[in-house]
Formats: sequence, C-alpha cells, structure tokens
Amino acid sequence: MKKLLKTLAILSVISLLTGCYLPDWLTYTNATYGFEFRYPPSSTLVTDTPNFARIQLPITAGTNLAEKYLDVSADPGAIPCLSPYGDPYAPPPGTLVTGTQTINGIYWVIEKASEGAMGSIYEWTAYSTMIIGETCVSLTFVLHSHQADLYPTPLPEFNLAGESLVFQLIVSSFTTIASTLPTPVTTNTPTLVSTYTPTSVSSFTPTPVISDTPTQVASFTPTPLAYYFIPRFNSYCRLGPNLIFNSIALAMKEQSYPIDGRNQENTWLYLMINPQLGCWVPLGNGSPSADTSGVRVLADIPTPTFTPVPFCSQFTDQKSCGRYPNVCTWNDKVNPPACVNR
Repeated sequence: MKKLLKTLAILSVISLLTGCYLPDWLTYTNATYGFEFRYPPSSTLVTDTPNFARIQLPITAGTNLAEKYLDVSADPGAIPCLSPYGDPYAPPPGTLVTGTQTINGIYWVIEKASEGAMGSIYEWTAYSTMIIGETCVSLTFVLHSHQADLYPTPLPEFNLAGESLVFQLIVSSFTTIASTLPTPVTTNTPTLVSTYTPTSVSSFTPTPVISDTPTQVASFTPTPLAYYFIPRFNSYCRLGPNLIFNSIALAMKEQSYPIDGRNQENTWLYLMINPQLGCWVPLGNGSPSADTSGVRVLADIPTPTFTPVPFCSQFTDQKSCGRYPNVCTWNDKVNPPACVNR
C-alpha cells in the first residue's frame, strides 16, 4: 500500500506536466466513440478496432520487465464504468485498490492490482471514465515482468515509478471529439424568374453638363490585421475558456475561423464559428495566422463549480458495492439502502 501511495504521489506531480509530451508524439483517435489521446512515437499499435486497441509502449532494456502495453476499451452503456481487467479476470481478494482523480476536468475511476502466474507478474493500473454518448472508456496500463531470480544471471528489478510515469502523461492528453458529424444537405430550390415586358422608351438626347467642381478623392484607411485560427483536429468549442464549460459547437479540422478575442493568459481563443455564433477553443488545438498577443482580451467568465458524482453511488446492490471494501460501504439504514463512499 505504501508503494502504491508513493507511486500515486509521483503521478500527481506529473499531472502538472500535461503539456510536456513531445510534439512528435503520435495520436490515437477513436472516431466511432469520439475520443483521442497522445502516446510515445516509439510505441507500436498492435490491435485497433472500435471497441478495443492495444499499444505496445517502450521500456528500459536490461531489467526483468518483459513488456509494457496499454489496452484501450470502449463499452457503450457499461454501468458501472470500470476496467474489464477487474472482471472476469478477478484479482485475488484484497489486492485490488481503487480511487478517483480529476485530470484536466475529466473524472476518472482508478483501479490497480497485481497478478502472477508461472513466474510472470502482471501489474496493471486502469483509468476509466464515462464520455458523451454514455460510453465507458478504460485505459488499462500493464507492466509484465518476470521473477528476477528465474534468469541464469538474475536481472535487476525494473523501476516501477519510472516505467509508470508515461501513464499519467497519456491520460492527461485524453480528450473527447465528435464521433459522428451530420452531412450537410443542399436543397436545390429553383429560382423564381418573373416575366418581364420592356417598356417603350422615347428617343432622348441628353445635354452635356460641364462642371468645374474637382472630384473628391477618399482618403485610404488601412484595414486592421485579421486573425484566423486553423484547428489541427476537430475541437469542441465551449461557452468559456475552460474545459469545464459545456461545448456548443465544433471547430472543424483544417478549417479557418476568425479570432474575435482571447483570455488574459492567451491560452484560449474566442472563435467565430459563423457570423452569429462565437465560442472558446484552446490555443494549443491549432495554429493562429499571427501572434495572438495583439488580439483583444475579453472579460473573464465565471468558472462553474464542478461536482463529481460519488464513485460508490453507481453500485445499486450490496454485492457490487462490496467489491470495493476499501472505498465503499453498504448503508442499509437509509431508505432506500445505498452504496456510499467511506
């Protein structure tokens, strides 16, 4: 337990490094259920289907760590929203540790356990969240190692904390996108053409008029610099400059949108999706046409209070509630009985 707490403490520090993944990191996109995240470029995407994917992650050579990989699962309507590693591959009683954490405005359920067989040890950490469309997405990271003394020359133990650092960076890059986009429908409405009968015009010869008044020449006023923003990927456009605000539109990948303002920190831009609708997109989601420090700063918008749903409230019976004795307890003294956080 102390080892786990130490690891989680290190990962909490790493959560501050959300933007520190390298620009050359790869992007995994699930267009069916609408989410994506970044992962190291030296990784290998082994399996990729709408409901399951596996990514082999790089490891430090020369230790007893055999492999490190990420299993991505998407399960529509799954309640409770948990990693498939907890069931049916039920870990030994007492070895499953659970908790919750909010990362970049996304509420995650965290599960962690260790299993072993035939000299192999599987230590896994899972992050699960429910996204738009009531789909449960789980990112389950697995460290597969062998007992060091099984080798003719015992290998050094791998660094658990060091090999786990990449997990939090991947989770921190997780974001939702639009899974389905409506196809615009063009209505071919015929143009109404009126019948026109020309009016008879009599012959007329105008008398030339000579004017000595000089022609007025308008002075030229240069147009202010126009700023535009081009998203690198489909991005939610929100009511305010924070991920906690609701999305009201979608800024499409590689389309150009006029910039009408920014926040004080110059981290969010106010885009005009159309002449009547404006909303906020993170500056890091694309490329502006020029340095946005010259864009006007808009007034701060009060950030709404985020109240996460208690983890244990999703369990509706005593059996499922008892699956997490370290976190949940069944309260039969209320009406109706309920599973509550300890």
